[in-house]
Amino acid sequence: MKKIVYLITIFAMAAGSSNAAFEDRPAARPSGLGDAFTAMSGDVSTMLYNPANLSDLKNMEISLTYSREFLGIDYDGLNNGLLCFSSPITRFVTAGISFLYFSSDLYKESTLSLAAACKFNLFGCPVSIGATGELLGLYYTANAYTAFDNLFLEKGMEKTLSNFAAGITLKPVNGLTLGCLVDNILRPDISLSGDGSAIMPREIRGGISYKSGNFTPTADVIYTSGKFDLCGGVEYWSDSKIFGLRCGANSGEITFGASYVVGEIEIDYAFIYPVNSITGTFGSHLISLDWKFIEKEKKEEKSVEKKKEKK
Repeated sequence: MKKIVYLITIFAMAAGSSNAAFEDRPAARPSGLGDAFTAMSGDVSTMLYNPANLSDLKNMEISLTYSREFLGIDYDGLNNGLLCFSSPITRFVTAGISFLYFSSDLYKESTLSLAAACKFNLFGCPVSIGATGELLGLYYTANAYTAFDNLFLEKGMEKTLSNFAAGITLKPVNGLTLGCLVDNILRPDISLSGDGSAIMPREIRGGISYKSGNFTPTADVIYTSGKFDLCGGVEYWSDSKIFGLRCGANSGEITFGASYVVGEIEIDYAFIYPVNSITGTFGSHLISLDWKFIEKEKKEEKSVEKKKEKK
């Protein structure tokens, strides 16, 4: 959640002096876990964190997310919108598409992603592999500064780039998931000048999660630009799978979240509070609506299970 920094340095970034862009993944459930989602699954937004986890989704899903970032800061309206869709193609292959849009008064970003995952068994161990292709768009808003800046006059007000990510998950024992993601494989240059001074650094994430009863703790180790970072969280779901709670943290934020399920609709909320450089804010707020198209047979099975629980 570093968009406020992006906007402070926005024109420097256009010239090619900043590498920060396109690194937010604004989905409510993962955000509530401190973004430690490389080895987690359960909803369509997983394609943004590790496309390999798409193979765990057995039904078609649609997700819509809106986030209002750094509420209370009178600087610039920072908003994120995310639309995701996934569907099984065969018994072993699942595909997904997502569109992420960030907007402010000065600057806009868009990311169109196409993802696919395949699952198989390797010596008795369930394995999934996945890949994501991305089309990135940068758009600068015309104002009194851009009207006279030579860079914008020569290069224009927008730029389109491509990117690629690949991931893998393994489930060596019941309840344990290990995941790995390599992001920014193509290392696109986000500067308008195109001089190579704002190349997005390659990122490698390793994740682990372990489901034990109603609780699932998870943690990620991130390596980028020669530095390591950590993030982690824990998720709780009620026995009925109707209500969920989660919390998490990373080097710059503490996070909390909750979920409520009504039929095929899951409502996720996340609250993110920055703990380092940004002050005077009421935090960032995200809400997601996930529609899981459950097959008729599975609905009947769930109904039978609920009746048994009542007895």
